[in-house]
Amino acid sequence: MNPRLEAALARVREGAYVIPIWWTDADGGCACPKGVRCASAGKHPLTARGLKDASREPNTIRRWWAEWPNANLAVRTDEDVRVDIDLVDAGDALLAADPELPFLTEVVRTPKGGLHIALRCPGTRTSKLNLGDGRVLGDLKARDAYVLVAPSRIGTRGYELLSPEWIEPPAVADPLAWLAERLRLCGLTLRDAARTPAYRDVDATVAEGSRHDALKSHAGLLWVEGISPAAFTAALHAINKTICEPPLPRDEVAAITRHFVSRREQRQPVAYIGRLEPDGTRYVTPVQSLDDWLDGDDPPLDVVLGDGKDGAILPIDGKGFVAGSTGIGKTNILLRLGRCLAEGTPFLGKFPVPQPRVVLHVALEGSRRGMRRRLRKVWSDAPAEVRGRYFLEFTQLNLSTPEGVDELNRLITATRAEVVIIDPLRNAHTWDENDSRETALLTSTLDGIIARHCCALIAAHHDRKKPPLAKRDSGTDRIRGSTALAGWLSFCLSVEKDRTPDTLIGEWTKVRDAEEGLSDLLLAFDRETLDYVATERTPASKVGDDDILTPVFHAGSEGIRKKELVEIVRQATGAGDRTVQDRIRDLAKDHRLTEFIADDDRAKRAKSYRLPEENE
Repeated sequence: MNPRLEAALARVREGAYVIPIWWTDADGGCACPKGVRCASAGKHPLTARGLKDASREPNTIRRWWAEWPNANLAVRTDEDVRVDIDLVDAGDALLAADPELPFLTEVVRTPKGGLHIALRCPGTRTSKLNLGDGRVLGDLKARDAYVLVAPSRIGTRGYELLSPEWIEPPAVADPLAWLAERLRLCGLTLRDAARTPAYRDVDATVAEGSRHDALKSHAGLLWVEGISPAAFTAALHAINKTICEPPLPRDEVAAITRHFVSRREQRQPVAYIGRLEPDGTRYVTPVQSLDDWLDGDDPPLDVVLGDGKDGAILPIDGKGFVAGSTGIGKTNILLRLGRCLAEGTPFLGKFPVPQPRVVLHVALEGSRRGMRRRLRKVWSDAPAEVRGRYFLEFTQLNLSTPEGVDELNRLITATRAEVVIIDPLRNAHTWDENDSRETALLTSTLDGIIARHCCALIAAHHDRKKPPLAKRDSGTDRIRGSTALAGWLSFCLSVEKDRTPDTLIGEWTKVRDAEEGLSDLLLAFDRETLDYVATERTPASKVGDDDILTPVFHAGSEGIRKKELVEIVRQATGAGDRTVQDRIRDLAKDHRLTEFIADDDRAKRAKSYRLPEENE
């Protein structure tokens, strides 16, 4: 038997939830599509939903390792948490101080020489671990986390079990207190995770893992003293060279300075009064009264995509969806939108782009070959200057993990993107979009990325599946997931197929910053250029009861097939198939139509409709 499958089944017998993980080659390059560029080589899940797919069903696990025989093995840490010690010296000190530890609980040596120590403490939160001297110790892997276990390998080195085959982890009330006690035996202290380090001592040395936080702390201290932007930048570079070992790259320091300068200069200098007034002024966010709000003017709107008037479909800090069913053409729309944003030309020939933007398109599904064919159609005639403002990264991303967030932040920083396109959003995380609490985690993560880089975000998203006989979804009710997701958006363009070939119906189901509502569109698709010709769709698509009941009445007691009825009403009203079908379901649900299957249509189960007997 495959030793990794055997180990996975053994873990299941112990009660653990397991998940297959990407593996690496001998040189440590990840087997995922990113290869040597993967920031989490051999450590991220193979399955589409990541942690959500973790299982202890033997048949599922056998199927996984039949499909991926080289997959590494990980276990969830919701109940049996892991103290993940990356600092080799501290791990060795713990074992030296307590040689019996591997016989009291499961201890695993990691490929880099660290330790994984198992403890039973359900409900614990995952957190970072730092020593009192500022060094990064590692992590406490607990709720919504996982660790790799033997016989997983990274490169040529594997995870080594130092304990006997199965030891039940000891139950502890507080794993941090347990760890702090053992570190004290080694002469080490554990920093209180609830306390944010100040890093105010410029004589202290800050090691890797804490450098970014240290510089941000110093940046805050420098800026509130009213230092000029030029002096602020020079001072932060000097502090970086003095305290960071090794110093952060110059581009990362520059990103910190840009963040403070762009954010703090937007705030008004307000003098303190009374006992709290310091020398000079400090930059603070002023408190505004109701009169301030009523009498004040709106700040200028930095428009990425305009509405053709004085409002915006998408402002610079906004977020939007292009939503529709699978295969409807959302990617084609996003590719065309990406070019319009990079080029500064109107989207769909109607909606202005005031200035060209740098665009990062993160593609999370499909094939590289197919994407290349589409890009050639969209970009073949674009000038080099415009192409230089567009970046496409075909990758895998999981924003449910810190590594995934770091990877997206890295991509945005490297490209200096002003607009980020994620296609599709569902593949970018493992949270449950139908759960309002998990949706809040998703939106807060994305808001943090938007605020950090001062960019706009656009994503491909799916319509929700409707139950039978449900009324037609209106507005953002069509968007799959919690209503919190729809409320978070700046705009949503929902698309569905029209009866006319190669034509879509586009409905602006939400435009929060527009001057007024936008008309629905008919989008005629050109397959040669992947472009759309947009025309305004007439409001005659509202389907009245008589539009449906009249042809049913003329059909008599034999009734009329649904397909024929939809076609008659569509041609009479100009409405789309979905609109007509939804209205037919409403009438059937209200018992104003009788739905049945004719004898000749039983094999195909094709539905027909007639009037109820009392109405004939």
